[in-house]
Amino acid sequence: MSEHPAGWYPDPIRRHQHRYWDGRSWTEHVGSNGATSTDPMPPQPPATAHAAQGDPARSAVVEDDRLQEAQIQGILAEAGVQPVGAGGGTLFDEPVLIVYQWVTDLAEGFRYSILSPAGTVVGRCHEMLVDKLDPAEASFGELMNDANTDRIALVDPSGAPWARLAHKKVWKSKVTMTDAAGREIGVLQQENVLGKVRLGLEAGGQDLGEIISDNTQLLGFTITDVTKNPIGRVIKLGRYAQPGVLGPRKVVGCYVLRLESRPAQPMHSLVVAAPLAIDLAFSVTQAGQRSLGRTITGH
Repeated sequence: MSEHPAGWYPDPIRRHQHRYWDGRSWTEHVGSNGATSTDPMPPQPPATAHAAQGDPARSAVVEDDRLQEAQIQGILAEAGVQPVGAGGGTLFDEPVLIVYQWVTDLAEGFRYSILSPAGTVVGRCHEMLVDKLDPAEASFGELMNDANTDRIALVDPSGAPWARLAHKKVWKSKVTMTDAAGREIGVLQQENVLGKVRLGLEAGGQDLGEIISDNTQLLGFTITDVTKNPIGRVIKLGRYAQPGVLGPRKVVGCYVLRLESRPAQPMHSLVVAAPLAIDLAFSVTQAGQRSLGRTITGH
């Protein structure tokens, strides 16, 4: 009997990003870029039937995105962060979160895992790849807007989508967060370029707080509420992505988010998205340069 519970796993036949495993076999239910649909599993040749139809743990394309305990302890030690009490093992009841970017092929887009200090995967994020607009049919403004926009889907550990991010960058970055139904949750807006960079947090046109960098190195950020009281920190480990000679390099980014207290919604959702917004805003290879230099084939 399979040791793996029912849930969403990477599609073993690579047609989609995820396919649902019912505890005994793969089903027709699939998901890509935060949207679900159906696509029956095709009959497999004998040589590949065992790998494709069997337990998710034995599928060659299934990737384990957990970190080893030593890796987690090293990340927390480097960030100078200690867990603030025990969390509940879910995205919104953990006082400390590790946001880890995995090395992926540029044509596949980037992806992140969100882990608790105990090593539990509490969420995942992946780039939503879309077909490029046809230059013969789209206006210059549409082409530039598309090239300068990154789209990210946020899913829970089972693969169910709960939010999306749309990052636009021309001179200053703006990250708009929406829920799974497309309703706006809030906005993380870069407010300045020189000096200590600030990202404003707002929802429904009302200010909720700010994310303020410690200095121009952009390796440490303080999160404040609307009354300017600090409620948390974001620590960036390593350098930001830089463009390579023949295109962007494949990089790994890591962030640690520590909350002193649990903010109310929608502030809490925006704070959870803060490491992603910071990475999108300050990694040179994201948005325009990164998107323009990558061949997108779609899904």
